[in-house]
Amino acid sequence: MLRRPGRPDEHLHTATVSPMAAEADATIAALRSGRTEVPEMPWTDTRATAALLAQWRAALG
Repeated sequence: MLRRPGRPDEHLHTATVSPMAAEADATIAALRSGRTEVPEMPWTDTRATAALLAQWRAALG
């Protein structure tokens, strides 16, 4: 619900996106077109996430 002073209330509807499904769709599309990297998650982001998770695991114990 969107409420703004001096205007009638509006009901907003948005599409629900499953992040895992969106990632799978992007990967399938990339592989079908002969690519191994997708613009939605470039390798640099993947490597940074992996490094962050490794640091987190190391800090746990």
